[in-house]
Amino acid sequence: MCKNCLCSIVPPNVLSGLAKNGSLASKKTLADLNGLVQKRKITLALITRIEIVEGNADRYIYDSQNTWELRKLLVRKEGNASISDGDVNSIYDISGFMRSYLKDIFNHNSLDNNGMDLLFNVHYRSDYNNAFWDGDEMAFGDGDGRNFIGFANSIDVIAHELMHGVTQFLANLQYYSQSGALNEHFSDVFGSIIKQRILNQSPQDADWLIGNDVIGPEFPGVALRSMSNPGTANDFDIQPDHMDNYYNGTDDNQGVHINSGIPNKAFYLATIILGIDVTEVIWFETLKRLWATSNFEDMLDVILEVTSTLMKNAKIPQNSTTVIEKAFSDVGLKKKDSLKLNYEVQITGGFFPRKKILKGLIEDNNLIKSIKQDHTSNVSNSKLRDGLIYKFKLSSSDYNEELLVNECDLTETFKKLIDLAEKNNDNNDNMEPN
Repeated sequence: MCKNCLCSIVPPNVLSGLAKNGSLASKKTLADLNGLVQKRKITLALITRIEIVEGNADRYIYDSQNTWELRKLLVRKEGNASISDGDVNSIYDISGFMRSYLKDIFNHNSLDNNGMDLLFNVHYRSDYNNAFWDGDEMAFGDGDGRNFIGFANSIDVIAHELMHGVTQFLANLQYYSQSGALNEHFSDVFGSIIKQRILNQSPQDADWLIGNDVIGPEFPGVALRSMSNPGTANDFDIQPDHMDNYYNGTDDNQGVHINSGIPNKAFYLATIILGIDVTEVIWFETLKRLWATSNFEDMLDVILEVTSTLMKNAKIPQNSTTVIEKAFSDVGLKKKDSLKLNYEVQITGGFFPRKKILKGLIEDNNLIKSIKQDHTSNVSNSKLRDGLIYKFKLSSSDYNEELLVNECDLTETFKKLIDLAEKNNDNNDNMEPN
């Protein structure tokens, strides 16, 4: 579940900078984010409880009529002819292109892969300097005409917000720190891909800018972000292009729009060599295998595994792994030769009370990653009941966890860990009665 998040295209630090420079519209837009964050929390909580129903991926576009109200007036729906409002037609056409792209290239049906309807709101509030995905629909402001102009007329902005929906259902990357930066990264990646495909551009011809079409005459820059040269898009752009310059502050949910510049640059470097037809497949398959708390190193591990598998199946060029490794190495993310995890498992309880302690070291990369993932997504320290109780102490150079789990709450991953620990301790069984 995202933490304190609202997936918007304009970073808070940019809105803050504009507000300090006297932009009242940006000040109001920034103030509006807190209320929207609370709505998104409620929306995400409800989505997890709703039964999945197969839909038709129909498009519905509403006019907020410059109010705060979403789904106020339905002005165009699936199959309807174009209308006089250019914003409505732009969203209808671009979202239709991306819907077909997801289906044709990845066999992915709408945002949730179950034909979820696509809901849009244009003319949100007055002079609103942003666009956002709130968990189940999108809203686009008209801009103040000074720093920003209509957000609904930008290919990459529309695709960016749609991709937040795809990411939510595929990996639900928490909108915080590195997982949040990856969330923004995947939206920028596919926003740029859709833009290049619609405009029939090659990677060499593309501008690699995000949001350059929404920039107004008084905005101090050319775009919101640059994927080829992070940190150069505008006066407030502090995106790093290398881990050496990683942002460690607390603003922007610990830099979700800021540190996304690092994987963005890696995608640019890889695509310039391999082409979009290759990297789009690698990145989408990688997203499918990530989880809520995935960080940059997790992504690198997964993307290399995905690339290797695609190469073995002859779906991408045989130099792809080398190119991907170098692209990430060039931004300061390098493959680790191996992972190591120390474990101690204390087993107590049972019908015949006993105590058993298993200790050892794991060097199985896949098992280690599964343990980390399982801990954050599946294992819970619920109320202890009768039966065996397992106390896990897990540690590595960058990981230190301790958790208590009932026998009936063990996941398959932790059962594998126990089986491995039992085998490793066969010659040194220290079982003893209480």
